[in-house]
Amino acid sequence: MFAKQGIVLADGKKHPFFGKLTTPEWNILIDKYLYYHLQQFGI
Repeated sequence: MFAKQGIVLADGKKHPFFGKLTTPEWNILIDKYLYYHLQQFGI
């Protein structure tokens, strides 16, 4: 689904904890999430 609709798919979607997020907010959240987990494994 994401492959067909791209980044527009995430715009305005509701996060269970943070609520409705814009595309830039989703980008920040995903970036921080990936960074945190990659740091756990020393990557």
